[in-house]
Amino acid sequence: MKTIKIEPVTRVEGEARVVIVIDEEKHVVRDAYYQIMSLRGFEAFCRGRPVEELPRITSTICGVCSWAHHLASAKAVDEVYGRKPTVYADNLRELTMLAQICDSHLLHFAFLALPDILSKNIREIVIGEPKLLSMLIKARSSVVNIEKILGGKPIHPSFTVPGGVARKLSREDIARINNLIRELYVNITASIDYFNERILKSTNFRKLIENEAFTIKSYYMGLIDTDGSIGFYRGKLRIIDPDGRELALLEPRDYTRFIEERVEAWSYSKFPYVKTNKTRSMDGEYGLVRVGPLARFNISTKIPLERSRFEYERLIETLGEKPIHNSQVNHWIRLLEVLYSTEKMFKLIEEISNTEGETVNTSGEPRYEGVGIVEAPRGTLIHHYKTNEDFITTDINVITPTTFNNPAINREIRKVCESSLHNILSSDLEPSYFNDVEVAIRAYDPCNSCSTHLHIISSDGRKSKSMVISR
Repeated sequence: MKTIKIEPVTRVEGEARVVIVIDEEKHVVRDAYYQIMSLRGFEAFCRGRPVEELPRITSTICGVCSWAHHLASAKAVDEVYGRKPTVYADNLRELTMLAQICDSHLLHFAFLALPDILSKNIREIVIGEPKLLSMLIKARSSVVNIEKILGGKPIHPSFTVPGGVARKLSREDIARINNLIRELYVNITASIDYFNERILKSTNFRKLIENEAFTIKSYYMGLIDTDGSIGFYRGKLRIIDPDGRELALLEPRDYTRFIEERVEAWSYSKFPYVKTNKTRSMDGEYGLVRVGPLARFNISTKIPLERSRFEYERLIETLGEKPIHNSQVNHWIRLLEVLYSTEKMFKLIEEISNTEGETVNTSGEPRYEGVGIVEAPRGTLIHHYKTNEDFITTDINVITPTTFNNPAINREIRKVCESSLHNILSSDLEPSYFNDVEVAIRAYDPCNSCSTHLHIISSDGRKSKSMVISR
């Protein structure tokens, strides 16, 4: 046996490594594991705390997607108290969710994904593509300033209260946000024009989105709004099968009807899967489900905003009918989601400026259990809380997008290794042989701080040859 470690995996949030086990005698990839190196235990230390504190606490799970955790937690707390947020509060929350999508996507695209897309390192991009990088940085700067206005700071906010939000926007705040959205729109549309003219036509990007090694069939899940469009903050949970047929359309609180979690002997991480009549479907595996930009694209049935609709139609014309299964398409869709979110923010800030009413609803019948689901940048994020009659948290389950995508990441890196098996078995093993493994991982933009699982490999008692590729 040959054991190869890629440590650390670079240009991802948090710390991770890959372990590849090769049977040299049979010339097969025995297994490939994506291992997250930290265990932080948020679920454990949230128990016993007043549930109204959880939106603030859970926002510190991650600095990149803290708003997503804050809002998913707030929605769960609303249900615990039985309080339906006011229209004003719901619109303001949705605005912050859209800003979060833009913030995270722009950060990932500009600094983590662009080297893969252009096949250049960061230094080469700074020198060779200064215009694109400048537009992306300016766009993200606008978003960060929007988040500062809304939450007082761009990360780890204390913005929501049970049944609403902590404060109302002033006229000055609304005017500033409006201007920042306009700046964002100018830079994201220019970035997409650049992408269409330069990147989409490039040989390297075409190779990525046409490479079978990055293509796996799966179920897809995400929130959709009442009109069938992507619902980042609100809507019902839609699940489709690998052929695009609808498996379920359900209220977020009913997610356990179709989603379960399993464990593997080699991992501390849970592996979510879709419950179907054929539980062990898809090549002998459980019902593999993916979330995130690609999933949202596949499960949505409508793009209501004009420029966004035009760009999504361009994607379909280029790649064919949905569902699309190549994970590298995530990069393209992230740019389109920034555009879509920006256009939607224009409409929301106008509604907010014209909406009168309270920031919080204090009436309702307590349920002592609540489920909050949002579409975080990386995919469906679930917060599920239970409390006693004093609203002290007794049970909490957080299922992050990276946890949902964990089985798919493991499956895909194994497929990539199988496609490069000849190089891996060679005597002059080079680190460059494993570039595609990291490219596959980065397409999912894994948030390892959110997932916070540790994977272990059980020994089979056989002597193995170990090789570490360190950076």
